Amino acid sequence: FRYLRACVTRWPAAPHLRRQFLRACIETGQLAAGHAWLDHLEARDPELDTGPERMALMTQEGRLEETRALAEARAAQGLKTLSPRQFLDLALALGDLEASTRAAREVQREPGAGRQNTAHFSTTLHGAQFNELRLYHAARDHALQAGEPEAEMEARLARDFFFPAKRIVAAHADRLGPRPRTGSGESVPRLFFQYWNSPAVPEEVGALIQSWRDAPGFDHQLYDRARALAFLRKEFGAGHARAFQLANSPAEECDFLRLCLLYTHGGIYADADDRLTGDPRALIAEGPGLILAREPWGALANNVIVAPRGHPLLLWALEAAGRSLLARENDGTWFKTGPGLVTRAAAAWLAEAGEAAERGLTLIGLPRLRAHVHPHVRLGYKSSGSYWNARDAHAPGALVAALSGLAPREGGNRDD
Repeated sequence: FRYLRACVTRWPAAPHLRRQFLRACIETGQLAAGHAWLDHLEARDPELDTGPERMALMTQEGRLEETRALAEARAAQGLKTLSPRQFLDLALALGDLEASTRAAREVQREPGAGRQNTAHFSTTLHGAQFNELRLYHAARDHALQAGEPEAEMEARLARDFFFPAKRIVAAHADRLGPRPRTGSGESVPRLFFQYWNSPAVPEEVGALIQSWRDAPGFDHQLYDRARALAFLRKEFGAGHARAFQLANSPAEECDFLRLCLLYTHGGIYADADDRLTGDPRALIAEGPGLILAREPWGALANNVIVAPRGHPLLLWALEAAGRSLLARENDGTWFKTGPGLVTRAAAAWLAEAGEAAERGLTLIGLPRLRAHVHPHVRLGYKSSGSYWNARDAHAPGALVAALSGLAPREGGNRDD
């Protein structure tokens, strides 16, 4: 960040450096520095168009309505604006079904979309979010027509749908923001938990894991699949172990495992693609109770969770995830065991916690988390078709092998 700041000071007219510096502002959580730099550039050259960079910073701050208004105004003026996927992100985050429908059509018409084309759109995260938004609006309209009070209806639907859950969490976000710890008994054990499904950890992943191992004063525990099953059988029984075995991917395995580990022991869980860059004690000091990061789109992230032992929100989440896994539900990972689930669990807990919410839950923004952790480092394994949220055109190897063995149709050939 400091190096790039020096570069843009020396060469302020270089657009590539400007983009790199603003990316550094986002990835280090220093959004105010990014806005200050854009203000400086605009004062220096009033003709300079900083709109795309400004929208990127505003999105990271969760200023979604402002971002959409600016993006639409720029589109009307023929200026560079957001892509169809970014417009869809905004519409989905705002719960705008009509705008989401328009944006989804545009995304499906995009050329060169790889796996995320018309045929596969419903299987992508965008497609799943769009379908869930449609189902939620249908359930909401039915409940309102039946005369159910809106507040009761939203609280009920939030247990099953992400969008009302997100709104409930947003209503509490300011009150549950970072604040000094009170020194209560809800202390977070000095434990780190991480998961990699096989005993052999790739070198690039191992380097990130080492950043957590090197933190003084913390006990680091890395689980693989065998160790995870042994833990679940011992602490929870055969049902939870079976739910873990029925996960559709390593991502679902570690999503379920982290909830069980943190409920049992407390501590900090971090994904294997997250790098610790700060003092974990400062992360714990962000506030009392369970600490979750709120993403710009409003979901509660689950890649880094700070937890006291036995938090009831985690119990709600792990029980819901276990039921979904055992039932072999076909919801996507994000909804079934990931941020969508955690957001619903938080909404359900907030509905019952009352005044205890301020002592039991702290919500921090993603920029604040980035002061402690560099999340979602780009690694090679994310480019493979087996990655749960892969965005390239590669199919899983097992699928390719199976299809390659099919006999050709009569009169056809294998290229068919």
